[in-house]
Amino acid sequence: PLFQGRDVTGVGFGMPACVEPALAEKLKGRVTSVIHREDVVPRLSFTNLMKLREQFNRDDEKEWCRQQIEKDVECLWRYVGWPKGDKDKLLEEVQGVKSAGSQATPGSGDDRARGGAGVSARNIAGDLVCPGYVIHLRERPESGQYEAALTDMTDPLLQRIMVSARSFRDHNMQGYLDVFRGLRLRA
Repeated sequence: PLFQGRDVTGVGFGMPACVEPALAEKLKGRVTSVIHREDVVPRLSFTNLMKLREQFNRDDEKEWCRQQIEKDVECLWRYVGWPKGDKDKLLEEVQGVKSAGSQATPGSGDDRARGGAGVSARNIAGDLVCPGYVIHLRERPESGQYEAALTDMTDPLLQRIMVSARSFRDHNMQGYLDVFRGLRLRA
């Protein structure tokens, strides 16, 4: 009732992946997410983390990644207060380990959708994306010039986490402001 009959829109800078794809689609025209170059925050989704994990080659890298995911899941479980058994099933799914007697397979989808009572990786953060349309502030490698591309989270350039120091620097608001000043955008 508060916004009834009003045209409400929003723009977010470096917004996290926080809605399911179906809702992101419905929010097009209402919400615009602006993403600077390789900003890591909008790309942080379960799916992209699993893609990142596959990029690690050495055993010590894989072990480090496994430990980090385990710590993150442990923190989430303490915060939310879900049963320990569900956490263990999730870790098995995330780590790609099939326990003895378990019929679950890694990435098999939502446990609840199949009639189970547990929590799975898919129904926690499986396919979260940034809402609405995306303005991706891209840098042309050959010239260093920026362009503002109107797209959405299905864009292949937004489907993976870039491992670099600038992926964290790109989340800084000053970087966004510098790009906008350089683009000299006019209304």
